[in-house]
Amino acid sequence: MKHHVASFIGLIALLICQNSLAAETTHHKVDVCVYGGTASGVMAALAADKEGANVILVEPSRWLGGMTGGGINHLDWGKGNTVGGSTYKILMEGVKEQPRAHGGHAVQGVGNKEYRERFKKAVEDRGITVIYNHRVGEVQVNNRTIDSPTRKEPIAMNESIAESEEASLIQSITLDYAPVDKTGCPIPEPEKRNAITVSAKVFIDCSYEGDVLGLSGVSYTWGRESREHYDESLAGVRPSLWVHDIDPYIEPGNSESGLVPFVQDRKIGPLGSADSLSMGYCFRHEFDMSGKGIPIPAATNYDPAEFEVYRRAIRDGVDIFSNRHMRTTLNTFTVHKKAPFVGGAQSNRNLMGSTVYGCNESYPNGDWETRSKIWKFHQEFLINSIHFAKTDPVAPKRMKERAIKTFFRKGVFDETGGWPHQLYVRQARRMVSSYVVTQKDLEGKTDPPHTVGLAAYGVDDWPYAVVVEDGKVALQGGAFSIVYLDNGKYNGSYKIPYEAIVPRKGECDNLIVPVCVSASHIAFTSLRMEPVWMVLGESAGVAAAMAVNADIPVQHVPYDTLRHKLDELEQKLERVQGPINDNQKSDQSVRWQSQKEWNSEKKGWEWLFPHIDTNSDGTISVEEYRDFQKFKTEHEGWEKTLRGKKKQVSTGRLDRDTPNIVLIFADDLGIEAVNAYGGHGVRTPHIDKLVEDGMVFTHCFANPACSPSRAEIMTGTYPRFTGIKHVLAKWSDDTYLDPEKFNSFANQLKKVGYATAIAGKWNVSWLERNDTVKDFGFDEHCLWQMFDRNGNKKTRYYQPHFRMNGRIEAEAIADQFGPDVLTDFLIDFMKRKKNEPFLVYYPALLVHTPYVRVPGGDAASRLPDSEQKNGPECFPEMVEYLDKNVGRLVNAVDDLGISNNTIILFCADNGTHGPVTSIWGENRTRIKGGKMTMTDRGSRVPLIVRWPGTVESGTQCDDLVELADFLPTFLEIASAPQPMQRIHGQSFLSQLRGEDASSREWVHIEYKNERQIRTKNWIYTDKGTLTKVNEFGQPENDPEEQKAHLVVRDHMKKIFALVDRM
Repeated sequence: MKHHVASFIGLIALLICQNSLAAETTHHKVDVCVYGGTASGVMAALAADKEGANVILVEPSRWLGGMTGGGINHLDWGKGNTVGGSTYKILMEGVKEQPRAHGGHAVQGVGNKEYRERFKKAVEDRGITVIYNHRVGEVQVNNRTIDSPTRKEPIAMNESIAESEEASLIQSITLDYAPVDKTGCPIPEPEKRNAITVSAKVFIDCSYEGDVLGLSGVSYTWGRESREHYDESLAGVRPSLWVHDIDPYIEPGNSESGLVPFVQDRKIGPLGSADSLSMGYCFRHEFDMSGKGIPIPAATNYDPAEFEVYRRAIRDGVDIFSNRHMRTTLNTFTVHKKAPFVGGAQSNRNLMGSTVYGCNESYPNGDWETRSKIWKFHQEFLINSIHFAKTDPVAPKRMKERAIKTFFRKGVFDETGGWPHQLYVRQARRMVSSYVVTQKDLEGKTDPPHTVGLAAYGVDDWPYAVVVEDGKVALQGGAFSIVYLDNGKYNGSYKIPYEAIVPRKGECDNLIVPVCVSASHIAFTSLRMEPVWMVLGESAGVAAAMAVNADIPVQHVPYDTLRHKLDELEQKLERVQGPINDNQKSDQSVRWQSQKEWNSEKKGWEWLFPHIDTNSDGTISVEEYRDFQKFKTEHEGWEKTLRGKKKQVSTGRLDRDTPNIVLIFADDLGIEAVNAYGGHGVRTPHIDKLVEDGMVFTHCFANPACSPSRAEIMTGTYPRFTGIKHVLAKWSDDTYLDPEKFNSFANQLKKVGYATAIAGKWNVSWLERNDTVKDFGFDEHCLWQMFDRNGNKKTRYYQPHFRMNGRIEAEAIADQFGPDVLTDFLIDFMKRKKNEPFLVYYPALLVHTPYVRVPGGDAASRLPDSEQKNGPECFPEMVEYLDKNVGRLVNAVDDLGISNNTIILFCADNGTHGPVTSIWGENRTRIKGGKMTMTDRGSRVPLIVRWPGTVESGTQCDDLVELADFLPTFLEIASAPQPMQRIHGQSFLSQLRGEDASSREWVHIEYKNERQIRTKNWIYTDKGTLTKVNEFGQPENDPEEQKAHLVVRDHMKKIFALVDRM
């Protein structure tokens, strides 16, 4: 970490003259590297430095501040007082706030030059090293050098994110020396490649383009998503803002003659569809209309033909000057009439302005040669527009007079001849992370818990292209002008969570992106305000330093600590309560009728409902919510206080007739190996007793492999949606079940007061890398993991290596058999929790390989698992030992006197291991294990349920059941709320009660890239293969001919389509 001795490397010292460009690459090694000296980048660097980090700041131009100091002097952050921290101080010093017509919170700043000088001084005062005139050329990620964008097209709807095989870290970035030209424009090619290399523990990309993001391998996109992508009504292609009666063709009326310049030959998709267009860019000029400023350069590349579209408009009296938009309110258009002008100080929502809409499509993901041309086009467009207005015969007198008087203002951008230092890049790349800010956030329908900044501006976009529509010239989209969507509920303010500025876990562990944040296009049109980016930059800087200090991935930065630091900085992180429309209820006037209603509105805050519902009647009254708001005001650490308290139980305080749930989930055990299902040669008296006392399901199906089944049973969601389609077996595999996207049955049961514990095998993440057990709702755990933090394999049976409530236990249990440790752990938990409802989830280690001799046998050995030299002959005794521990759990329930109030379920994750051959059925058929095969031998598993007083003893159910059905069954039993994700399963509680109920017609089975729908009679794959089900134990039938059973095939196709829509 830094000891405040860092030197400021200025332009002269660091950016040496061209004579020395052949020198070797310079290396810098720091804690935090901030790329992009935008206002956000400055705030990030200052914040990280104040937290003690050694920081370096890289800026491709010669100036700090980006648009704040590079053209935008009018600072606007929307309604309400939502900007705090150091951002407010640096922007507002010496400034008087001024109201805006739209009711927003806006100021006329102290001036572009003053802001540049403030940023420079703030950085110099802290001694932060700044590298100017260098831009990123390569990014070293792990052992891979990336020198071009990792995507070629925007992310499509339903596109799967490629799974990372190892944790990704940016090792360094390599900078090219590319000094901007005399007008401040970036040059197409650098003067020296690989000039400087910066290694850092954490990188913060604060550039407008997201160039480190684009070379990091992290998911990102650009352009407009479709309406369906995030279920946003305003998304995608919008109606044209203007359709001008101007002939667009070079030869009027002849479409084959080509289009006049500035009209693009582009096909716009249907309304609501996606495309790669970004709203228009521009320069925010500062003009002097007195005629005494810096002259605008004379045109040297003027072609009169380029301005034909304007010429035709003026000649035909078409209004291409007035500004049309939806101002503050959806679907209500206003037109701000303007007289003829040229060279607007900013974009105008019409054909005449300081840009040609659509010319920037290739900028977001383009190289610097492309971007340089776009910058230059905007400069030349202003020069040539002025020349057109001065010289063209059709130009109105007023336009000529205005053009003659138009100069650049002196004293603002003198060193670049009056040109602003920054092109107004309103949007470029956008990260796609675990939380995407969307229209729902702007509407006040979400409440993400880990806030690192507020936004409070309305939806504000600009046209996207100039195209042909019905033989006329149309301005595509761009109508929204500060349109607020929450009806005043939060005065337009909404939260931006930490998850929106860091990549998904595993994509990159040391990158933070506070400018090109994870947001939909529509949301980005609102949050893209400079003060918002500054606030996020400061939050990013604090988080980066915390990650460095703790040597943890940025995704693991503890939010409570981060929040405390941001509060100390006086950040504004709570939404603003606004004036409420008569038709809109506020949080303070609403009455939540149920936990479910609360959950749907308060994502991430489900745990809070019982604390507010003080009378435990299952609703939150006006008075209860008012009391809660008062409590928040009076207790600074209210969230930590409440989270630390034992939860009150609401929505029906769970009476003791609400059952405990014990789920035993065997590993690698098909039905052919179980006595109750016709297996021979294995003694399982305790499982047999469960059968005698309960219900046997004859048609229960799992996925044919471990991890997909474990994710499905916990979430009620099929593998293709959880992303867990294969078995986690390699340390390099960083796949994990994401708790930010899925709730488990433990999450939901905890919300209604259940104590929860898990012991056994996890295998939906490597806990040393993605420790998600607590996130998935388990209060206590004792879990085996295949690998330790160094990637070394660990044993499960003899000399076991377990993680027990976060601690690694090995020595203390070295002499014990692993399955016994797990059973002891769960029995102890049940004893301590017997007076409250509990969930015990036992994903057993048995009977998975390695094959071992179990304790108590003649051939038992206590050698570590890796040294056991045994084969499938051990399988029967391993099943019998599993049965022994099943008996111990069942007996513990009985001994505690809670049998009648406890439901015990016995199931398995997939079929038996392939080397095992079992004897099954009356004919004593030899059946080879089918694990990892898409056959009944791979997926048909036992399901036995005991629930005294509810499940009739000795009964059998032949209905189809799948693992996705467990979660909805548990939620129905406990009256627990629905999870955040889609549920594919359906409850089988009616079957347990013996009630008449419609059974499911089919089950869904999936492994890797194979899927099938299985009914009682047919198996249909997603490849179109149809096979008739044979009796279990008989060889699988050959597929039917493609033209056979067309009705069945059509029905199966519809089921697949239904699954994909669910």
